[in-house]
Amino acid sequence: MVSSFEVRITISRVDGSNGVEVPALVDTASTLVVVSPSIAGRVGLLPLEQRPFRLGNEDVIHLPVANALIKVDGRSTAARVAISPEEGTAILGVTVLELLGLMVDPVGERLVPVEYLFKPVHSSGLATVSP
Repeated sequence: MVSSFEVRITISRVDGSNGVEVPALVDTASTLVVVSPSIAGRVGLLPLEQRPFRLGNEDVIHLPVANALIKVDGRSTAARVAISPEEGTAILGVTVLELLGLMVDPVGERLVPVEYLFKPVHSSGLATVSP
C-alpha cells in the first residue's frame, strides 16, 4: 500500500549547520528525501554525483544527490538527499524513515516509532547478544 501525507522535517548540512524546516510529503513509493533546488541552495547542499531514479510512469531520470542531516519528530540521521530539477514540496522517502526507526501509519496518517531489528546469525560467526 502506498501512503502519502505531510510532516515537518529539518534538512541541514551533515554537520547540522544551515538547517531549514520544511513540509515534506511522506511517500512510501519513494526511496530518498527529495528537495527543491531552492532548499538545497539555502542549506548549502553540495551534489556528490548524479544517480538514476525511476519515476511512477517508469521513465528514468538522473538527479544530483548530496549528503545531509535529516530531522523528523526529534530523531535525526545522515542520509542521501536527491535534488529535484523543479520547485515543489519535499519528499520523505522510506530509506530515511527506516534509518530513523519510524513506520508509516497510513490510516492515522502519522509516523510511528518502531524498534530496529538485530537478529544475529550463529552460522556466520557473529557472537550471541544477550539483553
